[in-house]
Amino acid sequence: MLLVYDAFQFMIKPNNPKIMSLDIGAARTGVAITDALGITAQPLMTVEHKTLKELFVHIKNLVLQKGVVQIVIGLPKELNGKVGEHAKKIMQLSKRLKVFLKNEINDQKIELILWDERFTTNQAEKIVIGTRLKNKDKSAVLDKISAAIILDSYLNSIK
Repeated sequence: MLLVYDAFQFMIKPNNPKIMSLDIGAARTGVAITDALGITAQPLMTVEHKTLKELFVHIKNLVLQKGVVQIVIGLPKELNGKVGEHAKKIMQLSKRLKVFLKNEINDQKIELILWDERFTTNQAEKIVIGTRLKNKDKSAVLDKISAAIILDSYLNSIK
């Protein structure tokens, strides 16, 4: 009897730990996640939110549904590399998110990583240019593509 196996079937498991990235904005947050092998960044969605609590609950649900073990949060540094007011807000928000997740998900430790996101919006705009999307749709797509670029940058740094 000859058994033939696909070599990848042993590598791809539905419960492989995932890394998720966030491009957090005032009203919308782009979300990306690693593929089944944890090699590439995939744009996942854009979350529209009115409050931080609403955003945090959505993130918690994604963490639980997708098996996320790390969250990479885009840190909007100034062009000169310094941490400005917007970056300070994201740093505070990430601390609050960490506390929220710790309180909501008792059995799981989620690592949060702040990652330099300079130029990601420009890169995302270059990708979206030429599409036939309406402006409102472009904004939503830009957010999740920016999140994927942030995650891709992080993944490349740990290889």
